[in-house]
Amino acid sequence: FSDRIVVGVSQLTEGGGSSKIGTWCLCQATQSAIDPKAIEFDISTVLGDRNDAMVGVYARQITERIIRQRLVGGGSTAMVVLLGISLRQPQAKDPEMFQTVIEVLLQLIKDALAQ
Repeated sequence: FSDRIVVGVSQLTEGGGSSKIGTWCLCQATQSAIDPKAIEFDISTVLGDRNDAMVGVYARQITERIIRQRLVGGGSTAMVVLLGISLRQPQAKDPEMFQTVIEVLLQLIKDALAQ
């Protein structure tokens, strides 16, 4: 997709060792029409467990950090991140794991966008 960043993360494997992603979440960030300095976020689960709020937290945090670090230029007033993620429980809610996943993903996104 040329108009969005797509990220897949999985710690889960099926019998043969192949990874699987259980939940896909779409995070859309747009510049507020009322306050141009504010960013409005719309987060929705497009596939998978709609009760897993952590997927939305991951998606929003990644989107916020991409915007804050200005990894995507071009003066756009909108950004879309599609995140597919499956982490082992209880690691998915561990604050240290959360920070590690976010940092690693941001570095990978930064490297990919630099190419």
